[in-house]
Amino acid sequence: MTKGLLLRGEQLLECAGACREKIKSAPSKLEALQSISDLVSKRLEEYQCSAAGHPDEISVSFIRLLDQIVFEMTENLPADDAVREYVIEDLYARLNIYLDVYSGRETYACSLNKRLLTHEDTIIIRQCRLKEYVPLLISEFSEQPLLQKSIIRCLVSFEGEELLEFYYTIACEPGAPDVKSMALVGLKKFGPMFRRWDLAGPGDMAYGRLVAYAKAFDGAALEKNRVPDDINSLMFVMQYIDSGLDTAVNERTLGWIINVLGAIPGIGYYNSFLNDLYELLCAILMFAGRDNLLPALRDEDMAKALIMAVDFLPREYFDRIIPLLSLMEDELINRVNAMMASGKIKPDERESNILGFVLWKRGGNL
Repeated sequence: MTKGLLLRGEQLLECAGACREKIKSAPSKLEALQSISDLVSKRLEEYQCSAAGHPDEISVSFIRLLDQIVFEMTENLPADDAVREYVIEDLYARLNIYLDVYSGRETYACSLNKRLLTHEDTIIIRQCRLKEYVPLLISEFSEQPLLQKSIIRCLVSFEGEELLEFYYTIACEPGAPDVKSMALVGLKKFGPMFRRWDLAGPGDMAYGRLVAYAKAFDGAALEKNRVPDDINSLMFVMQYIDSGLDTAVNERTLGWIINVLGAIPGIGYYNSFLNDLYELLCAILMFAGRDNLLPALRDEDMAKALIMAVDFLPREYFDRIIPLLSLMEDELINRVNAMMASGKIKPDERESNILGFVLWKRGGNL
């Protein structure tokens, strides 16, 4: 049954089963989470490396939640009773959504029918191709404003004529810029079926330029497109790549996508999309994977762009991709050392993620 849901990784399937047993035997939610923290803490690094080698969104998100549970239970559980209760309820509820999907399609469907849609559901529906929930996602878009970004990110992975008018309405009406940008991604995925680009962008000049960029964008041959040089076009491109994470990065598109990632630091840190860019950058790197990124390291220009992109991340986001970088450890360290020796890169000794990674892996020696 789980195979039908496109779930991957026997390790996590076993972990989910063990977590369910802990929940059944625990007298309270707090004790259940503490027991699960004890159970998984020693194997988190193993899970993270496994997911980095063969990433899928459910596994990556489930492991990140387990990591958060371990952190909260061992280091960060709030002293304030109300806040403490909220954290426990939130972690417990989110954990059970993943445990439900690892139990099978019927268990997950039964659970979802009894509660409100969540961010975790959008990840599951997207990966498992649960097209039957598209109407629910569309209806919940207006009912749950805080979930709009997650919902539309999920929807752009599906096809269906009912989505065309949905995206068009979002693109034309006032709304959050990141959500409107994702609607343009959805419209672009309809290809020649959608031609009303002159009507999709009433608004300020920046949005008009974005619509013009989206209209001219070639989704079938990414490498033919202009690398974006403004924040709105960059966000659109990152969202477009993210909409096809499993297939977007390949031998043909690799150079162009790395150049896009390398352009991110030049856009600047002061923009409203910053956290979204961090999220998208991590996701694209994780799903590009070792086999695609190794050729990038062998090309000096691509290696420099990749290093710049990685150094753009704040530490909490950089930590997410450490398992991936560890899979490329020798090649990455050799390239960084060679480029530093030739003066091609000059990482900040105090701020550079890459330099910190090299020093950590080499015991403090370059």
